Amino acid sequence: MLRGIRASLEEAYLALSMLSGKQRVPSGTTLNDFLSGLRSEADKMNFEDLLDTVNSKLAVPIRFSEALSSMQKTRNCLEHRAGIVGARDAPAGGVLVLKFPRFKVYYLRNDEEVEVVEGATVDAQDGKDEVQILFGIDIREKRVGLNQRITFTLAEFNEIAFACNYFVTMLADQIAKQSAKPGTAAGSR
Repeated sequence: MLRGIRASLEEAYLALSMLSGKQRVPSGTTLNDFLSGLRSEADKMNFEDLLDTVNSKLAVPIRFSEALSSMQKTRNCLEHRAGIVGARDAPAGGVLVLKFPRFKVYYLRNDEEVEVVEGATVDAQDGKDEVQILFGIDIREKRVGLNQRITFTLAEFNEIAFACNYFVTMLADQIAKQSAKPGTAAGSR
């Protein structure tokens, strides 16, 4: 999933670089020649720098940068250390903290958010016959100690996959909006 996020960020880097102004190349240059320099720049950046660079070029930066960085660090541990948390993965007190955005369904009870969970009764305790159900995004944290193996429940995996999909959708939406703006390379035809 995170490799897909990385690939999406690299493509966003290309698109946003091309949208940043008129592009000029020598006659006889192929599209591949032109793009290879931009691809090389994006490829050389570490995940956090690429995410920051793409965010800096967006009209409305994508939220959850900290969560995506923690997801990337967790991916590195899974891929390079078989999911066993080492000192490199858990510098803060020997704990790896995975943060990921997730969607939640909730209602308000005395101005406090109460998440709707399966089997629980919805009761705002305000004496009204109906309760407004709300939809939002928050950050879930999963903590894994030093020398422990990272594992996920099916529900956690689904939330992480959905968060990755949501990020890519937000990113594509921002690029589409920027490409349609007057004054951008695509919007000034």
